[in-house]
Amino acid sequence: MTEPEGYHYAVIARALRLIDAEGGTAMPLDDLARALNMSPAHFQRVFTRWVGVSPKRYQQYLTLDLAKRLLAERHTVLDAADGAGLSGGGRLHDLFVRWEAMSPGEFARAGEGLKIHWGWSDSPFGPALLMATDRGICGIGFAAETGAEATMADLLGRWPKADFVEDPM
Repeated sequence: MTEPEGYHYAVIARALRLIDAEGGTAMPLDDLARALNMSPAHFQRVFTRWVGVSPKRYQQYLTLDLAKRLLAERHTVLDAADGAGLSGGGRLHDLFVRWEAMSPGEFARAGEGLKIHWGWSDSPFGPALLMATDRGICGIGFAAETGAEATMADLLGRWPKADFVEDPM
């Protein structure tokens, strides 16, 4: 028997509320599934289908977002890691390098000392501005709706102290 889509909508809405209520602390898959009366495997499939990423990945994004806000408020890397519910600065470093292609310190310093290569490329969504450090892609902006100038200003504004190097794609 298949579950109606309306049921899944309600389950996912509740799951997102549960995750948000944790305030940045990751909730294990088994705990989430149990709270929603689902098996972990089934919950993972439904969540991923509706949200587009796994529950773990979604929670990593929220943790990273919280840490970015704390760093922007001038908290130390260790305080940001603690405030985001991580076990230490090393975990925060790993999260930043994986998803932002820079260290939390480089992010906190607005890119100071960081070299970011950039270039334009065509994409299915129109012109795309890609920015990358030596660790990977740190930013993508699409200019179809906002225009090239606004897209460039948005991405440059994220790391105003970085050294930007045009690198045609």
